[in-house]
Amino acid sequence: MTDTMTKAVAYIRASTEEQQATLSAQAQRCQHYCAFKELELVREFVDSGTSATVPFAHRQSAVELLTFCREHEIRQIIVSKLDRAFRDTVDCLLTVAKLQEHGYGLHILDVDLDTTTANGQFFVTIMAAMAQWELKRRAERQKEALAVMRSQGLRLGQEPYGWTAHQDPSLGVTCRENVRAKLAPHEEEQSTLIDIFHWRANGMGCGVIARRLNEDGISTKTGRGRWHKATVQSVIRTGRLSDGTTFEEFTEALAA
Repeated sequence: MTDTMTKAVAYIRASTEEQQATLSAQAQRCQHYCAFKELELVREFVDSGTSATVPFAHRQSAVELLTFCREHEIRQIIVSKLDRAFRDTVDCLLTVAKLQEHGYGLHILDVDLDTTTANGQFFVTIMAAMAQWELKRRAERQKEALAVMRSQGLRLGQEPYGWTAHQDPSLGVTCRENVRAKLAPHEEEQSTLIDIFHWRANGMGCGVIARRLNEDGISTKTGRGRWHKATVQSVIRTGRLSDGTTFEEFTEALAA
């Protein structure tokens, strides 16, 4: 690399474990682009396990990227695909406008856009709107499907804490119908769930609850890891007692 080459950084993101394999593919595409454009790719910033619905400026690696660019006077940012950076039109437009205001160029490779040009600014607006529309339509379809499954008492994804799936023994364990197995209360987990609801409703912090569960030797849903603050928060947010009571309803009943 020579000092005369324009420096650039790459932004890479995946929201789920299933998408982790795309991280290296995104990095490779950014590397090839920079080689073709004679840009010096000095660093790659990766947001792993981060949803694109989180505003760009609020993502940890995105913040680090912008800080790095400012401190090292780097003006070119490379993204392999538009939806790796944005799924919200407003966030996209505000971010692009802010980058342009500070003299940054954003290169979006899947749509061959360079936002330093007028054409690039126009088409990124259109593509961002389409990405947001796609996300909202997918969410609507998922919501409709989940509502039907919930009304039928069917399992929704991974077994929630406090419940266990009763699969049809006549079907193979890999059969798709067994993914729709009905849920039944798990007696021991329901007892723990009541304790968690009670402790939190009475002001105990989630971190303290996690420590207490670990000290008491209470297993997590998988039985392979320890309780953490985030684990307790997730159980409180999604947990339901055997009669269907949520944490919010539980706290309201205590206060009544």
